[in-house]
Amino acid sequence: MWLRRAELYRQHKDLRAAEADYAKAGELDPRLDAVGLGLARLRLAQGRERDALGLLDGFIAKQPDHAEGRALRAEILERRGSWKKADADLAAAVAASTEPHFVTQRAQLLERHGQPEAAARCLDEASKRRGRLPVLEQHALDIEERAGLTDAALRRLEFFAGCEPRPDIWLARTARLLGKAGRGAEAREAWGKAAAAFEKIPAARRSLAANRKLGAEIAAGNSPK
Repeated sequence: MWLRRAELYRQHKDLRAAEADYAKAGELDPRLDAVGLGLARLRLAQGRERDALGLLDGFIAKQPDHAEGRALRAEILERRGSWKKADADLAAAVAASTEPHFVTQRAQLLERHGQPEAAARCLDEASKRRGRLPVLEQHALDIEERAGLTDAALRRLEFFAGCEPRPDIWLARTARLLGKAGRGAEAREAWGKAAAAFEKIPAARRSLAANRKLGAEIAAGNSPK
């Protein structure tokens, strides 16, 4: 009860009341490891990052497979300049949990520190382990495009165009990417494929606002230059 109430107090920014309830929870059950995690979050809310890190070190030593604890420590480690240690914590969080947000958190960390290939790879590996999660694969595509990994992004787009229900969307994105890369002939070919795929959509759906906008872009891209 004390721990649950401490969490509620912390979430509602009543830090003094949270401190008292965490202390009471720890006093009643010194073996309750979750008190350490709660106190670490409280110390962060109080601006005491070094104390929070020490508490998390102790908590993770007892519960090395606790994904949330690992992810929280990773945030602190990155802010303190230890991004590789942060990545190790996030890799452990990904291995310990099926929640995709730990995967995206790790990918974002790797991208921020100049490792786009590793970021995309970790998303792909996590997607495969979970039986394919398109949202992770699409995140990898975004990273590859931002990093200028054009060929890798094109391979991924080809895959999406072949298996997703709206190939026209992916073919149009392919054409845009090729255009940005200065590969005009290939871009025109992709626009032609996008136009053919778009025409297969029932007329009633093509008339929807979002589809009209895409259709106009495809038509412009497919027009003779």
